[in-house]
Amino acid sequence: MMSPDGTPVTAWQALVHSQLSFISLLATCALFLACPFTRRNAEKPVLWLIAALPSTPMGQVSSSSSLLTHSLSALQPLCPCLCSASSGAPTGLCTLSINLNLRLLLPFSFPSARACFSGGSFFPGLRSALACRCIRCRQLPCWPCLEGHHSEVMAVGNERSMKALKEVWKRTENSLCADCGKPDPDWASSTLGVFICLSCSGIHRNIPSISKVKSLKMDYWDDAQVQFLAKHGNAVTKAIYEAHIPIYYYQPTYNDCQVLREQWIRAKYERKEFTEPGKQLPYSDGVKEGILWKRGRDNGQFLPRKFLLSEREGCLKYFTKQDAKEPKINVKIDVINATFQPEKIGNPNGLQITYLKDNKTRNIFVYHESGKEIVDWFNAIRSVQFHYLKVAFPIASDNEIKNRLTRNFLKEGYMEKTGPKQREAFKKRWFTLDHRRLMYFKDPLDAFAKGEVFVGSGENGYSVQKGLPSGTQGNFSWHYGITIVTPDRDYLFTCETETDQLDWMRAFTSVINQAMTPQEYAIEAYFKFKS
Repeated sequence: MMSPDGTPVTAWQALVHSQLSFISLLATCALFLACPFTRRNAEKPVLWLIAALPSTPMGQVSSSSSLLTHSLSALQPLCPCLCSASSGAPTGLCTLSINLNLRLLLPFSFPSARACFSGGSFFPGLRSALACRCIRCRQLPCWPCLEGHHSEVMAVGNERSMKALKEVWKRTENSLCADCGKPDPDWASSTLGVFICLSCSGIHRNIPSISKVKSLKMDYWDDAQVQFLAKHGNAVTKAIYEAHIPIYYYQPTYNDCQVLREQWIRAKYERKEFTEPGKQLPYSDGVKEGILWKRGRDNGQFLPRKFLLSEREGCLKYFTKQDAKEPKINVKIDVINATFQPEKIGNPNGLQITYLKDNKTRNIFVYHESGKEIVDWFNAIRSVQFHYLKVAFPIASDNEIKNRLTRNFLKEGYMEKTGPKQREAFKKRWFTLDHRRLMYFKDPLDAFAKGEVFVGSGENGYSVQKGLPSGTQGNFSWHYGITIVTPDRDYLFTCETETDQLDWMRAFTSVINQAMTPQEYAIEAYFKFKS
């Protein structure tokens, strides 16, 4: 058997061609049908529709591995996004596996050209094509020219629509993510009309019945979609879906954990919790009861415990047994703080509840399998706190009371510390800065702190200094020192890196620069009395 240019074709090549020609046609049809519905990873280029491969002289590709190598080198000039920087392999290409574990880009022979695939070789002068399209740079290889030997790349997009899209995008109201407030969002929902960041777009993608997200830079927007965005935008959509948010409800930012941001987005768009005034919400009843998995203080095991939150009693209780009549603890709501700690607890829905017992901080670590349930508990605590403080401080404004609800820790992490004589060896401890309380623990999940330091204001003699005093004794393995100066004594710490040192100093400085409240003067007096 001879090829069109007179090159002899072996029986094996002819057999492979006869088997693969039909498979090639089916594969191409499958690509056209399946690829448009492929879920894309927003951080990697995903290829779909059409990619052209130039012809290869007979015998140049003689094996499956060399065929794949040639295919990759042929694709590379079409678009720089097709190949990874390290290996040159296309990222996100649609590939098919056929017998003998041969993974390659199956060619489609145009009927008019009758391009043949035989024994892993392309016949000369003929063009084969696979479908692909880069969503990163929006380039689409053109249909093969049967007379040429190189593919031309043409840009895709409607210039008029893109110009209109950029005008809407530049509006001040759309300069921040509609859900977390992150600057410069470059994604949008074509069904909700909001501009969002990459992280929030991933959450939207998980509720496809509500939101369809597209990249503002990489995806094609038709005129109708652009007009919808122009008509809505962040301001209009927020006026609908955030019309009646309770004052105590925690609205997360881009610095908050995944579960908070996801449940905030679902509450707005999926459950529509804030579209109507006076809507009954699962965290606004003043009472919440349920099972949370609590970490044991001594054994470290998480066990189910019944928790009860009561606005009428102004407290949070938990019971070791579901039928127990007396609670294990009964904590007043005004001394409680709650903050999400997924990394520390090792669970994406991990919540740390702290409270003061004998003016010492006690930690409780809990989680729930349901992200919605744990966030409902969090907002229920804030709701009960808000109403309790409204009664306790009747002349305070809502915003003043809101600022006294649950808070995130200013800074957490490891440092080394020495004792009061400053001659002892430095020991590694886990530190938590909760406003003016600097607590240190042997382990991040300890129930009680080993010690606490009060950080007052600069006008009362408190300051933070970079480095350790000259002549400091004691062994320390970290060399980036911090000195906290108080009216009574100096506290010496070391950090592992300079970045950690600067981060801690910024956190301490932010506290020291604030004036102290009357309540904080009382706390300072207790610390002095205790020491």
